Amino acid sequence: MEGTAEIVKDPAPIAKVIPLVNAKYSTDYNVDFLDPDTQATIRVRPRWVFALVQADFSGSPTRWDFFEKT
Repeated sequence: MEGTAEIVKDPAPIAKVIPLVNAKYSTDYNVDFLDPDTQATIRVRPRWVFALVQADFSGSPTRWDFFEKT
């Protein structure tokens, strides 16, 4: 992946991340876990992403390009 990264300090988007993290990792963190004064929450806006399936190395490579809206 290549894109633009930025550290998020606004509590609203950070609060949206917590339930996603808890659901994915079976954790029970509260919003204080991602306190921007002690932890970094980083947003990446991708320009392009490349991925493949390991079992199908030569047949599965895929690239997605993302273009900013003007």
